[in-house]
Order: sequence, then structure tokens, then C-alpha cells
Amino acid sequence: MRFERLDLLRYGGFQDTTLAFPKGERDLHVIYGPNEAGKSTTLCAIRDFLFGFPHHISGDWRTAASLLRVGACLEQDGTLLEGIRRRGRSQTLFAPDDETPLDDLTLKTWLGGLDAKDFEAAWALDHARLREGGEDMRRLKDDAGLQLLAAGLGLEGIGRLSSSLEDEASAEWKFRSSKSGLKQAQTRLTELQKSLRNQTTTARQLSIATKELSLSETGKATCDEDSARLGVRRRENSRLKMTAVPYQKLRETEEEISRLPDHGLSMQECDRISETLENLRHEKQALSILNGKLAAVLKDSGAFGERHPVLADQDDIRALLARSTLVERLNAASADRETRMTRDGIWLEQFWARHGYEKGQEPGNLPEVSALDDLTRRLDARALLHAQETELRARIQDAERALETFVAAGEEGATAPVEPPTPDRLRLFRLEIEDARSLGPIDDRIDTLEEAVSRHENLTAEAYGALAPWRPKTTDRRGDLREIALPDSAVLEEECRFWASLDDQRRMALEDAQAGEETAAKLMLERRRLEEEGHAVSREQLSAARQERDRLWQVMENHSESGTCLPAEMRAAFGILVHNADSLADRRHAHAEQSAQLAALVRQEEDLSLRIQDAHRRAQHAAAELDRRKADWEKTLETLGLPVLPPALVQAWITRRQGALSAEDALHAERTQLHAAKASRDEMRRRLEVFVKTFTSDRLAVQIRQASSLLEHDEALAKRHETLATDRLRLEKTLTQDRTRLSELDRSQAQWNKDWSVACQACHYPGRPERVDVQDMREARTIRGRLESESREQASDAQDIASFKAALTVFLERYEQRDATELDAFLKRELTREQERQTVLQQRAALEDDILQSGLRLSALEAQLAPLRVRLGAPQDEDLRQALSGAQHRATLCNRRDELRTQILQAGQGRPLDALLEEARTTDPQRLEQDFEALEAETATLDARRSEVNERLFKARAALSELETARGVHDTAEEIQETEAEIAERANRYVSLRLQQMMLSRLVEQERQKTHGPLLSRAGNLFSRLTLGRYCGLATEEESTGGIMLAGRRPGNTALVPVNAMSEGTRDQLYLALRLASVEQALERGIRLPFLADDLFITFDEERTAAGLDILSEISKKTQVLFFTHHGYILNQSKLSSQTIEL
Repeated sequence: MRFERLDLLRYGGFQDTTLAFPKGERDLHVIYGPNEAGKSTTLCAIRDFLFGFPHHISGDWRTAASLLRVGACLEQDGTLLEGIRRRGRSQTLFAPDDETPLDDLTLKTWLGGLDAKDFEAAWALDHARLREGGEDMRRLKDDAGLQLLAAGLGLEGIGRLSSSLEDEASAEWKFRSSKSGLKQAQTRLTELQKSLRNQTTTARQLSIATKELSLSETGKATCDEDSARLGVRRRENSRLKMTAVPYQKLRETEEEISRLPDHGLSMQECDRISETLENLRHEKQALSILNGKLAAVLKDSGAFGERHPVLADQDDIRALLARSTLVERLNAASADRETRMTRDGIWLEQFWARHGYEKGQEPGNLPEVSALDDLTRRLDARALLHAQETELRARIQDAERALETFVAAGEEGATAPVEPPTPDRLRLFRLEIEDARSLGPIDDRIDTLEEAVSRHENLTAEAYGALAPWRPKTTDRRGDLREIALPDSAVLEEECRFWASLDDQRRMALEDAQAGEETAAKLMLERRRLEEEGHAVSREQLSAARQERDRLWQVMENHSESGTCLPAEMRAAFGILVHNADSLADRRHAHAEQSAQLAALVRQEEDLSLRIQDAHRRAQHAAAELDRRKADWEKTLETLGLPVLPPALVQAWITRRQGALSAEDALHAERTQLHAAKASRDEMRRRLEVFVKTFTSDRLAVQIRQASSLLEHDEALAKRHETLATDRLRLEKTLTQDRTRLSELDRSQAQWNKDWSVACQACHYPGRPERVDVQDMREARTIRGRLESESREQASDAQDIASFKAALTVFLERYEQRDATELDAFLKRELTREQERQTVLQQRAALEDDILQSGLRLSALEAQLAPLRVRLGAPQDEDLRQALSGAQHRATLCNRRDELRTQILQAGQGRPLDALLEEARTTDPQRLEQDFEALEAETATLDARRSEVNERLFKARAALSELETARGVHDTAEEIQETEAEIAERANRYVSLRLQQMMLSRLVEQERQKTHGPLLSRAGNLFSRLTLGRYCGLATEEESTGGIMLAGRRPGNTALVPVNAMSEGTRDQLYLALRLASVEQALERGIRLPFLADDLFITFDEERTAAGLDILSEISKKTQVLFFTHHGYILNQSKLSSQTIEL
């Protein structure tokens, strides 16, 4: 498969851009562009067209994602596929009209089922992945299998994957490691099992903790009651203190009020009167200041005098002064114009002198512009005639030389020994090649059939291998397999069911036995717990104590009958046994419930023992019956000739037998097709050998290319002979025509000379037939017109300047000024003085108005204070402030008296004011202080006692909480189960990681076994070329650790260079050689996809870059190679061996 073109309709920064990739002998295309030109965008577009747009894209920065379009034309074995890819969830491939949906099954088939990730790993390589691959090879320095696997399959990070698997497996379990997860879980499980017997809580501990908590809570309640009583006393003492002190201050305040006269003024009225007096003082001060300012302004206004007469003419003066600037510019322009007029006059004199006229004899008129234009066109026509003449003479010379060359070539061709092929032979040759092409990709079909035959042979061998332990008796394994008598399926199913039933019976019996044993163990633990508590007494314990007592009594009776005296130790022992038996009987009576529970546990243990024995008997019976059935089944299979297998496996074996027979049939069919295909190819080769002497390969595709090349050579030879004859006739005809046109041009030039003389006489043109003279005449007309126009402007400006000077003289004489500048300064001074005079007049009017308003406000304030003077008894000339201060002091005391009464009422907690005053009068403040100190002492004692009680209460609650929340046996057992589950989970994970590591190791080992195969050999050749012969190939060497090291071989040196000792650039070249060798192996297997290379030679020097381009050029003979770069020197180096595209 290859790209014919790529259409970037709307993608990234591209709009309606098409990149064409024409097919040649070498299908290498170098796409060049500077940074930001769109190389990465083009690579993404190729990926998105082949595999569809991803969910997150970067090409929609210019065009909306829904409008993105990437098109392409793909070709494979002469079949074209054109389409446009859109962005979407489904149905994203459309026909070139962007409307008709296309099925992308064909594209997926051409891609061989690869997805985007697999395609980039096998058929694409960029600089970043090249560097990462070289670094991986350095890290995997002692493992050639991993190096070849990473490079051959295009996998990055495989070394890190192997190390990660090893680390994760070691983290789960490692021999003699105490930090592994499994070891820590086992240690935790042991500690939990050890502490299972030490985590119980007794009733005595709970009783003591409960009693201590009750006593602490009682003490706390007593402290709270005492604290409440002290609080009542403290509040009463505080209330009495809050009324006694204000009462004393109230009495003092009332006595002072009685000594002051009462004018009937409140504090608010006194404040308003003070504010009025303050306003009156401010108004008097402001009036005094205004009078002073008015006197100063009146003095200033008298100094300015009257308005000056020049102000009446200020508009006319200003207009005249504005014209002064224009007059100055007119003077400057007049001087410049005079200079130009002088220069133009000199130029005209020189012009007439150049054309032969003396001064005073110049003609009155010059040629008109239209006549000069006609002369210019005639000169252009003459220049065209001269150019045509030069061109014709050069063409005639070239044609004569070419004709001489054709004559010489014809004479040499006439003596050549090789005759061009005839058209009939070429037609027959072409028909044979078309017949060969009509067979299609027969080589690929034969390769496919050979692979299919090999694959079916392997499948057949695997299918027969899966029939083990069965072995054929003769060489005709198919016949032996067909002759086997198969049992009926119903018999097989019945036997399977019977075996399964017996196995289920045995398994269920064993499970019942195991469950019974677990239950018995739990009952034993419960019985031991009751016995260790010492309260419950079983019947067996009581019976044993009584039997021991009775035995000793019998011994004592025997001693008595024999007449011997009983020893004191025996009597003491008998007393102890009697006491023990009585004590057990009393305990059994007192703890009858626990004793009954203990007896029930004993009975349950006995029942469980019987059930366990029964379960074991049932399991043994089912196992014996299953063994008997197995023996009978083996005899039956031996009789039928089948392998000895269980019924279920026999059913599977019968299925595999049918699969083996089917595989044998498929193998036969593939071999038949392979023989037919090879026969067709051999027949076509015999037909082509009529035209081609020898073929370099047995493959029909190579033979067709060789025959096509020969056909093209023959056709080119015949066409070249035909082209030579045609070109010779064409040259002779062209030479005759050019000589005729040259004669016509000579006649046209003579006629032009006559027409030029007539035109010059008609328009009085005195110059030569040159373009410079015509242009000189045009410039003379322009200068003469400009000189006349400037003369008229000069006269007009002189009149304007004289008028301005006359008007200015009138004003200068009237106001006795010397020039316009002094007149302008005089006018500005008078304007400034007039503005200052108007400002002073406005200030005087404003001050007079302010003085009037201030007098009115003073009269109003005096009227407000007149009644107050009468009320206070103050005469008109006395200051009211002294009389007002006494009234303010009495009002302040009255307010203080009211505040004290309010304070006493607030402290009285709702009692009447009279009662509170009477209570305060009889209260002793010193006595209240003594009571307060006594209350403080009692409070401190109570706080100390409360702290002690709170500490005991906290400890009692903590102890009880610890006993209540302590973990019991069930919690510990549950944690043990969780730990056991964790151990099982970690073990499963360890097994999974080890299996993954083993699978990776097996894959690596397979690559190691291929190290001396074609991949390593081809990669060594490519590596030698990339390094310019510095290395002659690759080799592997066994390490002392058992691994295999990949290394480079130097010419003439037996020492190998390991990968980790190579330079960074050389490692990149080694990785590239392995990747290209892997691509060539894929091409040999018939897989042909475009190879995408993005700036692979960044770390290469120019010589090694040229070697890399040569290798890519060789690969492009087998498949298309698209090489992207932003380096100009790579573009220059690749022009001879590739086709270039510049973005």
C-alpha cells in the first residue's frame, strides 16, 4: 500500500493543500519545511486519515473540529482507494464528494488489521523514539534478547517493564526478606493468634469500674449543689454593693443641687444657648474681616482708571497681525520662485543651444504632446523590429547547428549494428506482459499458500499432538484415526454424570467431616472457657471427685478392719476430698445454668464425633465406588482402541479428533491450490522466455518487472529513431520560415525610416530618432509652461504684500508703535490690564453683598438672645456666658442624679426605688467587703475539691470505656480472617506477577534464539553501512552471569564493543539498523505499508546521513518511504535519490 496523494482540505494551518507522491523506481519522498511549516501536522493528518480522528486533537486551532477534513488517494497492486476522513464517532470515511459514505473494511484489510499504536510501533519512527530506543539498548546492556525485542518490535520501555515486574514480585515475597508483604502478613497473623487468649474482660473488673464511676458522679453532684448555694450568696452580696455605693454619691449630688439657684433651664437648652453665643461671636469676627477686605479693594479699583481706546480696534489689529505670518511666507516663497525661474531660464537656453538655435532665434512653438507621443510609439516600433531581427538571427544560427547535429547522428545511426524492434514484435511482447499481469499477485498468493500450507501442517501436527496419549499404529495416521470405534454420546454423558455424582458424594462427605471437626473445635474452646472460669461444674467432674472420695474411704475402712491406726495424713487427705466433693456439689447447684451449658457442650461433642465418623465412612464408600467405575471404564476404552481418559476428557478428545481430521482435509486442499498456482506461474515464465533471454528471479512479479523494463527499453529505442526523423524535418521547415521572416523585417525597417522623416517635418521636431531627444523635448515643454505660471504668481504676491504694509502703517502711527511686534505687545498689555480691572470690580460687589448678609444674621442672633437675658436677669452690657455657666453646672448635676437613681433601680432587680434607697441607707459597705472575701475563700476551697472529683470521674469513665471497648475474641478472630484473606490475595498476586515475568522471559528467550538469524545478520550489514565501516557487523557473546550480550564488531579486531560502551549517536544508529532490518523482514513476508521517518538523522554527521538516505532509498524500491525533515543539507543530499516536497 502507498500514498498517491494527501489532501489537507481543512486541517491545522492547511487549507485546500494537496501533497502528491508520484511513483518512481525509488519511492522515497523527502518532505522539507522549516520550523512551524506543518511537518508534524502532516504526520498527524496521515495517522488521522488511516485510523480516524482521536477524541482529543490538536488540528482544530484554525478550523472547528466538526469541519476538519483530510483526504487521500491510496494504491495497492493497481487498485485505488480515494476518500475523505471526517471527525466523528462512527462512519467517518466518505467518498471524494464528501457526501457518500464509504466502508473502511478495504482500508483495514490493506493495513493488515493494525491499529494506530501498532502502526506507529512497526512502520513509523521519529527522533524522540530513536533516542529512547538507543537509551533502552544502553540500559539493557547485558540482555541481547530484550534489546532485539525492543528494537525489532518497536517497543520502548520493555526494560523498565521487566524491572517493574521483578520489583513488584519481590515486594510481595522474597526469600529471607522480612520486609515483603507476605512475610509481614504472616508475622501479624502469628501475633494475632498469640493475643487471642489475652483479650477478655471479667465481671469483677466491670463491677469495680462501675462502682468507682458512681462514687465519682455522686461527689460531682455534691460539688455542684455547694457551688449553686455559693452563687446565690455571691449574687446577693454583689447586688448590695451595686446599690450602696451609688446611694452615697446620690446624697452628695442632691445636697450640691440644693445650694444652686434654679433658672428652669435643661442641659439641652443650655447647649443651644451656648451654640447661639458662639455663632454670634463668629459673625462679628467675619464682619470685621469683610470690612477690611472692602477697604483694600476700593483702594485698588481707583488705581486702574478708565478703559484704553486701543481696545476698540483690537479685532482689526488682530486680523492684520494674523496676515503678517502669511506675508512672511509670501516673501519666502517669492524668493524661492525667483530662484527657480532663473534656473528654468538657464535650462531653456541650454536646450535651444543643444538643438542648434542661437539666442533670440528660438522658434515660437514646440511640438505638441500628441506629436511627441506618436514619435515615441514609432521609436518603440523600431526597437521591436531590432529585437525581432536579433532573435531571428539567433534562432537561425541555433537551427543550423542543430540540423548539422541531426545529420551527424543520422550518419552514425545508419552504421549502428542494432536495429530497432518492429511494431508487431512490440505488440506481441506487450500482450504477453498483460496476460502475465492478469494473473494478479500470484507470487503473493503462492507465498500465502505456502505459509498456509506450513501453518496447516503446524496446526495438523498440533491437532495430532493434542490427541495424546493416543498414537497411530501405522504411517497412515488419518486412516488409523478414522478406524477408531467411538462410544455413544449418551453412554459418555451417563458415565460423566455417574463419576460427577460419586465425586460430589465424596466431596460433600469430606466437607461434612471438615465442618464437623471445625464445630467440634469451637465447642471444645467454649467448654475450656467455661472450665477455666471455674464456676461451671460438669457431671463428670463431680463424679470424679466423689469416686476419689469413696476410694479413699474404702481404703480407710480396710485399715479399720485390720485393726491398724489410721495415719494423720490419710485423715487429712480424706477431709480435703470430702471438702472438694461438697464444694463441687455446691458450685454445681449455685451455677446450675453454666453447669447445664457445660454438660450440653459435652453431649454436642459426642454427637459431632459420631457424625464425623459417619461422614468419613460415606467418603470412603464413594471413593471406593469411583475407583471401581474407573477400572471398568479403562477396560472399555482399551477395548475400543481409545486412549485411557476420564469420560469428560474422552468427549473433548472426540472433538479434537474431529478437529484433527478437518485440519488434515484443509491441508490437502491448500496443497492442491499451491500446486495449481505454481503450474500457472511456470507456464507464464515459458511464454515470457520467448522475449527475455534469462530471468534473475523465480518470482513472477520480478519477471514481469524485468520484461516490462525490456519492453520499455525497446519501445524507447523505436521511439527515439522516430523522434530523430521528425525533429529533423521540423528543424528544416523552421529554418526556411525564419529566413523568410528576416527578409520581411529588413523591408519593414527601411519603410520605418521613411515614415520617421515625414513625421518629424510635420511637427517641426528638430531632434534625432532617439528616445532621449524626445524625452528632452517633453521636458522643455513642461519647463516653459511652469516658467509662465510662476511669473504670474510672482506679480500677484507682490500686490498682496504692498496692501498689507499700507494697512499696518495706519495703526503704527495712530498708537505710536514702530513695528507689528510692538503693536501686538501693546495690545496684549492693555487687554491684561482691562481683565485685572474687571476682576477688582467684581470683588468689590461681592464683598458689599457679603457685608449686608452678615449684618442681617447678627440682628437675628441678638433678637434670639433678648428673652434669655430677661430670664437670667442679666443686663444688656453683661456677658451671658457667666450667667449661663451656673445654669449648665446645675443641669449637669440634675442629669447625674437621674443616672444614679437609674443605676440603683437596675441593681435592685425589680424592687421599688424607695425600698432600695431605704435598704442602701441601712447597709454597711465595709461589712459587704468582709462577706465578699469570705465567699472568695469558700469558692477556692470548692474549686479544689471539684478538680479532685473531676479527675477521679475522668479516670473512672476512661477505665470503664476501656473495658467496654476492649476487643474480644470475635474481633480478634475476624482480624485473623482478614489477615488470612490478605495472605491469599498477596499469594495470588505474586503468582500472577511471576507468570507475567516468565512469559516475558520466554519471549526474550525466543529473540535470543534468533540472534544468529537473518535479523541480526541484516541489521549488522545496515549498522556497518550507517557507521561508514567503523563497525563491520553485530555479534552476541555469553556473559559470566549467563546472559547474552549484544555488541559491535570492529574490522580486523577480535574485541567486541558492547552497546553501553558506544557513543550516543552510534547507539541511535544501531537501533535504527535493527528497526530497518525488522521492516525489511516484514516486507519479505509480503507486508507492504508506507514507512514514516521524522528527522532521524539529527545526531548523524553528513557522511552517515548520506549513508542513511541510501539505505532508505533502497528500502523505497520495495515500499513507499516518507521522510520529514527541517534541515536543508538533507534536502540537498537527497535530491538525486528521491523526490522532494517543500511545505
